[in-house]
Amino acid sequence: MAEDVLSAVTRYVEETLNKERGLSVKPEPGMSLVDSGMLDSLSIVTFVGRLESGFGISISMADMTLENFDTIERIAAMVIAKQLAG
Repeated sequence: MAEDVLSAVTRYVEETLNKERGLSVKPEPGMSLVDSGMLDSLSIVTFVGRLESGFGISISMADMTLENFDTIERIAAMVIAKQLAG
């Protein structure tokens, strides 16, 4: 399950970066998306909708921190936690 979530989050990140930011990159799971400038607070807000519909979860405003969205691994961990809390 975790590997499936990681793969899906990776795909969503790549699609978001390409569509919203015009970046054609393939970030590594542990790479900082925030420090690299790939994700900012505006792109996170857009990205949240994709995560919610793709995984059937709800992400609160309190969850929308740069820390939670810093790496693909952290995003996947948050998604898994939300799924388990269901």
